[in-house]
Amino acid sequence: MLAEEQKLRWCGIDMRARWRRRVAVVATYALYLFLIWSHTRLAYGLAVSLGYLAILLPILLQLEDVEVGMKIVVRVITVALVVSVGYMAWRPHHYHFSGLPAVFYAASFLISSVLGWNSLVAHANRGWMAEAIRNSSNLSWRKQRHLARSGFAVGLDGFAWYEYGMRFRKLTAEQKTEIEELHRANPRGKWMRNRETVLFDDERMRREDDSTRAKAQKLTSGVLFSSAFVFTCALAGEKTISRATVISALWTLAALVWTLRQAIPLWTEDDPRAVAGEMGLVEGARI
Repeated sequence: MLAEEQKLRWCGIDMRARWRRRVAVVATYALYLFLIWSHTRLAYGLAVSLGYLAILLPILLQLEDVEVGMKIVVRVITVALVVSVGYMAWRPHHYHFSGLPAVFYAASFLISSVLGWNSLVAHANRGWMAEAIRNSSNLSWRKQRHLARSGFAVGLDGFAWYEYGMRFRKLTAEQKTEIEELHRANPRGKWMRNRETVLFDDERMRREDDSTRAKAQKLTSGVLFSSAFVFTCALAGEKTISRATVISALWTLAALVWTLRQAIPLWTEDDPRAVAGEMGLVEGARI
């Protein structure tokens, strides 16, 4: 369930090739586990640097349309800030803060990685907005207004809110005519900000999403059972489990639960260029 082919880029890297996605998945998990489980000064400094980079990365991605000079300046400032923060974190007198802050910085890194939610993987269930769009014919004027504020206009009130910021019944006769024409031309609604998305989930997407969810649940169940068995044996043997170990284990489980639905499609999906070629051959054979 990868997103559209033209959107399969992460930090400027073309991720259509499956081997690149697999390398990215393995590298992301390996780095995250190092940040979580290696309670060292190096891991703490690296976690802080990556955490700040994850916070600043969305800003860098918004610089595609600005002048080259401004883009270079912002990138230099970002790199300098990340390096300075990492240097400060590695200094000995900061190391005693390497507990919970390191965990949160590592989590920030994971969120902005290729395993981030809806980063490269599109899910059939897109939340309240998808549900509202699927049932657009039964929406109240308040829900139409809510969608219009998000960029999707549907119904008379939805188009009225997007175009004029008021309910349809309060418009002038000329404005009502314009809104009625928009509604007749787009009876199922329209994205008004040049956004491209799947408005109505098809059966294939739901089957794929259900299959991925089942695989993720199976893997998560195995990890949870194994973890419970290990901790039970350790406690039964009267062994002492440190607080850092418990925190690392909990955040590892949280990361798996949160990322497996992204990691499985990234690992298993074929290169979309090969799939497009196969579909072209099938269509040609039909003709």
